Amino acid sequence: MVLSCYGTCLLLLTCCSRTKLFSINARANVKVKVIFFEAGIGGGSVNRLLNILRQWDYTDIPCSLITFFNKSQSAQFKDLIGPAWVKSFALPGEKQPDSFVKISAFFSPTLHGIHYFLKSLFVFTSNPKALAYINNTPYAHLPVIIAATLTRNKVICHLRSMNVLTRLEKVMIFAVDKFIVLTCAAKDHYMRQGIPEHKIEVIYDSIDLSRFARAESRREGEDASTAIVVGSLFFLKGQDVCLKALPLVREKHPHVRLTLVGEGYYENDLRLLARSLGIEDSVAFKGYSDRISELLQKHGIGILTSRKEGMPNCVQEYMATGLPVIVADLPGIRELVAEGESGFIVSQESPEELARAWITLLEDDYLRHRMGKRGRMIMEEQRFTPEQEIKRIVETIKSCQ
Repeated sequence: MVLSCYGTCLLLLTCCSRTKLFSINARANVKVKVIFFEAGIGGGSVNRLLNILRQWDYTDIPCSLITFFNKSQSAQFKDLIGPAWVKSFALPGEKQPDSFVKISAFFSPTLHGIHYFLKSLFVFTSNPKALAYINNTPYAHLPVIIAATLTRNKVICHLRSMNVLTRLEKVMIFAVDKFIVLTCAAKDHYMRQGIPEHKIEVIYDSIDLSRFARAESRREGEDASTAIVVGSLFFLKGQDVCLKALPLVREKHPHVRLTLVGEGYYENDLRLLARSLGIEDSVAFKGYSDRISELLQKHGIGILTSRKEGMPNCVQEYMATGLPVIVADLPGIRELVAEGESGFIVSQESPEELARAWITLLEDDYLRHRMGKRGRMIMEEQRFTPEQEIKRIVETIKSCQ
């Protein structure tokens, strides 16, 4: 049904192939082997792909990139000098458009979906041996997968969170050659949804430790009474749980402060919540920042209260800086955080548990610094090095070619 629906779009390809929409100013004589696809405007997936492409060996595997957005953090893709070409839909707003809408019992492609399919089809016919590397869940990129199926291009999907696959995504599992997941827990999660084990590779996100000061060297600028939460301001990131815990902490430590770093649609709701709780004077909204390492050095505790995550970048950054962490008990989080050693793992949606852990760290300097050092040691393990991440990704790509 889905393939036949998109098959009708083949008739439009000849008409559209000479328009500006499909023009690709590729570097001369560069045969692209991998085409990356990114649907995000910012946050974890964009940050991870930027890090990968900044370390990429473009001589060994020439690549190119197609993105949905061309603003905020995603605008940094334009500054990359390695890819043969970088193209963007330059979509307005911040919301990813749907490629399909359900009409009665059927799924119909949207105008965006048809546009994305045709562009992907043109790119694959121009690069018949290029592998499609999807840097998000399949849903946003279903037109890419369908186009790649028709042109017989290989597909890798890097699953950066633990979602419940939609019906359409499950239908298209057969068309994806490899799935990359961030934790062993994620592998089990997706196997239960029908992805065969032989199609799944576990590759941990890496951290560039050179960007982050060691715990010993940052104590002078640290403010132990100030905690930090880094992440897009979305409901799923759970900053509201942190705000609800703050009044409980202030009962014992009235001078405690909280910094929220990030931007997103949920900011107004969070500001209203802070005002209703009477804590707006203790909460600083910093917006997006590309100087995370400097901000972290000025804080004493790193917090994650997300409702859903893959491998949270912010927790890796907290630990790389030597901050003790308090994190929600998410699937896979124990592959990153050692409970009682590098931080505390608390129940999701529990401001009370969060507040108790927060108070414990505020009242015990030795524990706070010991946990921070242990977190840094975990980040120094080989499984989290950039070299290991790139090596495993390249091996996965070459296994498909």
